[in-house]
Amino acid sequence: MNAKNKRIFHPILFSIFPVLFLFTLNIDSLNYEEVILPIILVPIVSIGIWRLLSLVLKNKYKAGMIVSIGIVLFFSYGHIHNILTDIEVLEDLSRHRYLIIPFASIFLITTVYFVKTQKLLNNATTITNGISIALVLMTLVNISSFAFTDTSLNFENESDLIPTTNIDSLPNVYFIFLDAYAGESVLNSVHNFDNSEFLNQLKIKDFDIVEDANTNYPVTTEVMSSVLNMNYINHVGEELGKDSKNVHPLYDMIKNNEVMNNFKSLGYEIIVLGSSHKFSTDITIADEILCQSNDPINSEFNINLIKTSILKPIYSMLFETHRDKILCALSELPNVHNKFEKPIFVFSHLLIPHSPFIFGPNGEVKLSKTVEVTDEWDGEGYVDQVRFVNKKMLEFLENIPLDDDGPIIIMMGDHGTGSTGHINSDSKLIERMKILNAIRLPGNNTDLPEGITPVNTFRLIFNQYFGGNYDLLENKSYLSQHGAPYNFTDVTDQL
Repeated sequence: MNAKNKRIFHPILFSIFPVLFLFTLNIDSLNYEEVILPIILVPIVSIGIWRLLSLVLKNKYKAGMIVSIGIVLFFSYGHIHNILTDIEVLEDLSRHRYLIIPFASIFLITTVYFVKTQKLLNNATTITNGISIALVLMTLVNISSFAFTDTSLNFENESDLIPTTNIDSLPNVYFIFLDAYAGESVLNSVHNFDNSEFLNQLKIKDFDIVEDANTNYPVTTEVMSSVLNMNYINHVGEELGKDSKNVHPLYDMIKNNEVMNNFKSLGYEIIVLGSSHKFSTDITIADEILCQSNDPINSEFNINLIKTSILKPIYSMLFETHRDKILCALSELPNVHNKFEKPIFVFSHLLIPHSPFIFGPNGEVKLSKTVEVTDEWDGEGYVDQVRFVNKKMLEFLENIPLDDDGPIIIMMGDHGTGSTGHINSDSKLIERMKILNAIRLPGNNTDLPEGITPVNTFRLIFNQYFGGNYDLLENKSYLSQHGAPYNFTDVTDQL
């Protein structure tokens, strides 16, 4: 068979592989629909470049080899950058201005070679086709294996729904989930920031501040699924296995949670203020989802795909949508009570003061070129965003009626910061597990139970205001590591 009759499809498969590979790396926390757009768009762009280059070179086989090599280099750049960054002695080589040189050189040299070669490329095409088939099949096997694994769990409410009361007397309820808002002691000792002024303002507005508050878990999805279902989630790990990385059951627990079901049974409108995370936005039982973006390009998966590519140095520009969602939620909070006649339960997952650090202390835009979205914590950037969210929370409180009949307001951090790296010492553990936990309980003449943790928040509220009969659980804190979300260690005594 000569080159003119040789089938060539490796440019298409190589363009599909990076999408599938990234999906398999994150399959435990991604939904299948997130891969649809890139798996269509990337091959279309690759085929377009291949066709154009074939016309220029008048040889689709040479063009195919050049495109395939370009795709491999394009989508491997971010992975190589991450590897070099993690190796301390090679960290300087990970600087984009240095790393781009070998990538550009390899592409230029191989392009010149294939343009000038007189070879028919029979063997090269066959081998490259085979490699592309093997890579795609490998990812499809992994995806299929996960897809046919039954990880569904059945969750039952602990007790009957709470009794219905007079709807006209029900207070509005705001649950403001402040991502990575650390406790006062951590802000002082780790970030050199005195948060007492903000906390005193909350106290003036009848908030109770849980002293030295601890979270129940160190990861957002774990805390959110726990607090919204008023229970610990350790049983999920027991059912799936401690080695499971699958967090889809936690997503399901968030989407159809006991807290919102209870409020809905009482006649509340369930209002969700959207975030950049689908798991905290696409709430099944919500009556209204505000600040929801239908822009598929700016999904978490697509941003991570770009982070693995040679566009990594400029990918942070995509976080304008992330900024817009935060600003939208902050603008809706003071006004949402005017939009509904029924009492409302408002859930807002604000991805701030968590990175990316794109807000100044007054909300000013930070230049996108200075924004690098990593797991590293920029202390100054973090404190700036604490200042900004403090300001917006006080503005919110100034614009809603605060009287003895309501509203109930929970301002809660899910976990602390990670500026000192992985949790492998008491100081790092404390940094991660100490949180802001501020609760406004109007007309309540009793103090909060000492050391109350997020899991008991709505148990207390339903009991005190809505005739609930929930027992308060023992306040415990459990540590788990990235990559092993259900391998819990009880660290209560260490805190």
